[in-house]
Amino acid sequence: LRANIKQMWGFGVSKEIRFEEGIRRDNRDVKIVCWDPTPMSVETVKSANSRGANVTLVSKAYDPSEKPMTFYTVDRKKRCWSLENHDPENLVDTLEVETTSLSSIVDEYGRDVDMIKLDIEGRWYELCSEILDMDLPVKMVLVEFEMYFGPIAQEFGKLDELIKRFQEKGFKIYTNRYNKGPHVEYN
Repeated sequence: LRANIKQMWGFGVSKEIRFEEGIRRDNRDVKIVCWDPTPMSVETVKSANSRGANVTLVSKAYDPSEKPMTFYTVDRKKRCWSLENHDPENLVDTLEVETTSLSSIVDEYGRDVDMIKLDIEGRWYELCSEILDMDLPVKMVLVEFEMYFGPIAQEFGKLDELIKRFQEKGFKIYTNRYNKGPHVEYN
């Protein structure tokens, strides 16, 4: 799939962009666009681009509201940020960010996206719902689902709903990786 895609979108970069670099090695013509407004992401993409990754970084977070919001981190190294202040007692820093919706992204980049990858700390339900609601012709969606932003039964209920909706659209669901923490990764 990677060798033949025309456009890939990534949501959430932080310190890691090896997947996108791998796509670039397999496909020199693919357009890769990532959304992440954190300072670490700017450095990560800049470093990858110096190695020939040719990734476009948009300094906005995903949120369907498209309103300015606050990013929160409890990570002392400021690698992981969320629009949810899920652990206020351990808050390390905040960052004011602009947001964008999938609808606005489609207006700018078109509907023809082949692959979407997201690790966006708490907005997975909204973004996956938008992908499904818009019936984008995406061939593969890679998602890290963080299960700690609400009651666990509620979070797994939302995950089950999305899995069912993806299957109803003809997607096959694969476990990407088993994690030790409160995360689930599916392709």
